[in-house]
Amino acid sequence: MKFSQPQKIRSLVKEALKGFSDSPFPDVTESILIREGDYRGHRFESHGISAVWFLEEQEVKFYGDEGELLQVIDFDAHNQPHQRAA
Repeated sequence: MKFSQPQKIRSLVKEALKGFSDSPFPDVTESILIREGDYRGHRFESHGISAVWFLEEQEVKFYGDEGELLQVIDFDAHNQPHQRAA
């Protein structure tokens, strides 16, 4: 089955959030980001960690409970993730 980009991002974020949690199945809330009426990406939250997928930048940024940047995942032209430390 072929996944859409939001489905790929959602799966990747949920997997990454497991690494920040003691729970193997962290509860994740998801919000759609809209600015001035335009779709900008998604925000995910779980156990004090948030992840924001910025559509224009093709990045997912993970933030700690005090807003500190924890991790960045970039996507290349083929939507393949590349992790880099914050």
